[in-house]
Amino acid sequence: MLAGYGEAPHEGHFRPLKVITRPGSMFDPLPPAPSFIYGWPGLQAIEVIYNAVAHAMPKAVPAQSGGCICSVVAWGSREESGEPWADGTPLPTGQGAWDGGDGGIMLHIAESATRFTPAEVWEHRNPWIIEQLALAEDSVGPGKWRGGPGLNLDIRMTEDTLITTVFDRTLNAPWGLLGGKEARPNNCFAKMPDGEVHSIAKSTHFHMPKDSVLQTRTGGGGGYGDPAERPVEMVKRDLADGYITEDYARKHYPHAFS
Repeated sequence: MLAGYGEAPHEGHFRPLKVITRPGSMFDPLPPAPSFIYGWPGLQAIEVIYNAVAHAMPKAVPAQSGGCICSVVAWGSREESGEPWADGTPLPTGQGAWDGGDGGIMLHIAESATRFTPAEVWEHRNPWIIEQLALAEDSVGPGKWRGGPGLNLDIRMTEDTLITTVFDRTLNAPWGLLGGKEARPNNCFAKMPDGEVHSIAKSTHFHMPKDSVLQTRTGGGGGYGDPAERPVEMVKRDLADGYITEDYARKHYPHAFS
């Protein structure tokens, strides 16, 4: 079995780390501080550490990922029977590129063991219609190695539904490394039947009436290395695979069209 970069596991991989925190801070809350979403700050801390390591050892770590569990919990009572129902899921994000490869697709830094529910199962189990489930074009961070794409998921409610969401990293885009560019950040919206749109990146008990649409947009991974160094054939492959549009390619990879 080999670790990262094909290196055999050794004592250094298992050496414990001592983490020093400030009591009362987000990473060391004291009663009665709320801590239901205690896991989310840890995700941000992991990649802040990666970024710090990158200044000394840029080849040892990847660029930033979408970096959030992007959690959605939904519940309600069925119209015909009054039976309560509930469902919830994390949503995958794009991973950051690294020295030697593009970022992973539809993964998560802390949710790798969670399976993504097929659209058909969701529609059978819940009062939903999945209107869009697709890798998001142009969500990747450009670079010599590009980041992985995020996800576009649109769910139309066929009955009144209550929603709780936790989407971090909505304001700060996932960073690139060594000249790689930023990727798309996370976000979540509720489109009402009258067309009004609400940002609900962090919401509790948000009422979504029948025929409203939950629009989730998970982030991509940052790029690694100068985009001008990406081989033309790889740019063309990204276009063919639908990861990027031609406008995006012409902006970030003009050398592929010269």
